[in-house]
Amino acid sequence: MRTLLWVTTILGAALLVREAWVAMVPQRQLRRSLYAAAVERARDTGKTLLVLGAPNRGIVQRFFGADYGCGAMCVDPSGCSTCETYVRGRLEDVLPQFGDDSAVIFAANVLEYADDAAMVAAQMDRVSGGDLFVATVDPATIAAWIWPGARRRVVEAPPIHTEVVYKPLPWHPEPAALGAPAQAHIIEMPRFVARSSTPRTIDTTGEALP
Repeated sequence: MRTLLWVTTILGAALLVREAWVAMVPQRQLRRSLYAAAVERARDTGKTLLVLGAPNRGIVQRFFGADYGCGAMCVDPSGCSTCETYVRGRLEDVLPQFGDDSAVIFAANVLEYADDAAMVAAQMDRVSGGDLFVATVDPATIAAWIWPGARRRVVEAPPIHTEVVYKPLPWHPEPAALGAPAQAHIIEMPRFVARSSTPRTIDTTGEALP
């Protein structure tokens, strides 16, 4: 019994250490890298940089600082309190107000919580015209399953992949798309594919916040 308790304690501690490391290192580095790439793309194209997801929303960001900036405008259901220009509202309601190919989009951990992920992903593809940079919660972490408000785990997303693939959490089931593997939802991103015929290689070493 004592041996089982020790083994359980050690495994639990190891899992917590792994969760903390993923949140503090690779996840932060990925957001920084994708935001830096989005900033560069906005400069190259002259398009507005639209940020989806408040920079200070997460617990890590509140204690250790933001991983990305506000862009020209930030959109979040709870608002972006640290940004000068922001819109408070559901992405399903706000994104349709933007024109086709009108902005470079950087999105951070928003598809996991959206009421309608397929609609939001399609709108991001339309508004960005394919200039889309999506940071997601690592689907292999415990946080991806239990974080308050999470509805799904996002497995793939641009610019590293050419489509959005997500799996609903068991307590938030969604009708599977026709022809999709069991429990997997695949959202095609035609504008992203047209603009970038192959997935992009993103340097995840963590650039400084622009």
